[in-house]
Amino acid sequence: MIMDLTNLKWTKNITPLDNEQWAYSNYERGDLFKLNWKKNKINANKPVLPELAC
Repeated sequence: MIMDLTNLKWTKNITPLDNEQWAYSNYERGDLFKLNWKKNKINANKPVLPELAC
């Protein structure tokens, strides 16, 4: 399977918390979940809702 990235506008660097080996490891493949966008970061304030919707 090839992923079409034509409309990709944003990527997010995800960092594990505390002693986690992988971030979001408690989710299964295909699960939907919200990512935390820090308000005090410059680029985190740039995405607008339509760009972040599935």
